[in-house]
Amino acid sequence: MTNQPDWEFLVNLGDANPIDYGGKFVYRDRTGIYGPEMVILEPLEDPDGQGEMLYWMEYRVMLDRCTYIDGVLSDNQYHPEMQAWFAWDLAEIALWVDVPVPELLEQLCSDDPIMLARGYESLGHYFGWFDFDSYPLKHTRRQDVERRFKEECVG
Repeated sequence: MTNQPDWEFLVNLGDANPIDYGGKFVYRDRTGIYGPEMVILEPLEDPDGQGEMLYWMEYRVMLDRCTYIDGVLSDNQYHPEMQAWFAWDLAEIALWVDVPVPELLEQLCSDDPIMLARGYESLGHYFGWFDFDSYPLKHTRRQDVERRFKEECVG
């Protein structure tokens, strides 16, 4: 039998009203077996301007802690000599999100899940979340989204 994660909600890095404006929820596994994860909730509003939501996309991103050794940014803990797929664009990413490169490196290499999530948030803003989760969940009913993210929406 495998150990299943026991997710603890840490923080919402997104809007105070994530159902209507989007959220970025950071979780940590209480068992310590699995690394932290972030769930991104992106609502898509009806283009007719009535404020009605068509659906919500839910992306799940594993927050792999990076290493930066001898000028190589790696997201592979077993092969730190192998450069992460996003490392070539690091200067452009930092410019795009208006964060200095050293600060972005510090975030991506942090063992603090919230700081690590901030680094991945920058990557997601640059590349889009589909590059991290190409099979996102699609919610079509508001009450399902409210039920799913009940704990995260308590202010």
